[in-house]
Amino acid sequence: MICDSKLNYALSNLGWVDKGNLWIYNSSKNDFKIINFSDSKYLSIYEGLNDYFSVCHNFDDARFNISIHNFNDPRDILCKLTFNNFKTGVEGNHELIKYIPKFYLASLQLNGDYKFHLISIHDGEIKLDDSKIEWYYNGNFDFMYQGLIGVTESNDELLFCVQRQSSIFRISKETNQIINIIDLANRYGNPKISFNKERTALYADDYDTLVRINPINWKIEKANLLQSADKGTQQFIGSFILNKSNDLITIARPFSSDVIVVDENLKIRYNCMIGKQPLEAIVFSDKKVVARDWKTGNLLTGRIKYKYFA
Repeated sequence: MICDSKLNYALSNLGWVDKGNLWIYNSSKNDFKIINFSDSKYLSIYEGLNDYFSVCHNFDDARFNISIHNFNDPRDILCKLTFNNFKTGVEGNHELIKYIPKFYLASLQLNGDYKFHLISIHDGEIKLDDSKIEWYYNGNFDFMYQGLIGVTESNDELLFCVQRQSSIFRISKETNQIINIIDLANRYGNPKISFNKERTALYADDYDTLVRINPINWKIEKANLLQSADKGTQQFIGSFILNKSNDLITIARPFSSDVIVVDENLKIRYNCMIGKQPLEAIVFSDKKVVARDWKTGNLLTGRIKYKYFA
């Protein structure tokens, strides 16, 4: 789930529910719409600059598309980059490419082989840049259970995450080699990472724990287990999002039926008992919480309250 700088809209795609549709929540109307974008199996949404965002259309065959949008009208496709069995194309205003991320991961069926590929946007077109993920295919991973799940550009390197691997892999864009591996909380989750707006802190989730990393020395500064186990069984937290206007972080907790807000020290400051099983959530400027239920995708709403004993 992502939102715009003015907190007017929230966008989401839960692939098992939405397929190739974009879920758009309008804060002023307190309502949502589901817009059909493509016949893809699911969409992946990425924040860009100046309220632009990109949408990856994942087909799980030989096709992969990237569309560019702006929050002024999230439904409008301003530019579309296409890849179909090595044939590429561009439609619309290609100059907008500078506002979106340049690297993505895709599962493609090419030349009879189904596997992960690194997608880069180069000279205004989609390119395969698989030399930068050779470390993964040459590594000691269980490819049935440990897929590549995220790539983030950081200066002259790329940061990758792998399923069920409590690590961030720093890869040089020049040599394509591993610079180093950052171990997280040893919880064997499916890490997602996100920089704060000043890029002075990098946050990562690791199953039930949130971690803060210093991106200068790449040392872990803080870690906090945010979801207790049930009868000895670990329970994961949902997705987290860094708030636009401050250093607070919103985290959905499907096994606690609530949404919490933690500060930069990862201490809980606010919570909202929202019910059901929220998997992703955003707090708007009026303290309104908007979330989606894990299994159904249904809209959940509430208001955060200060937690006195954080």
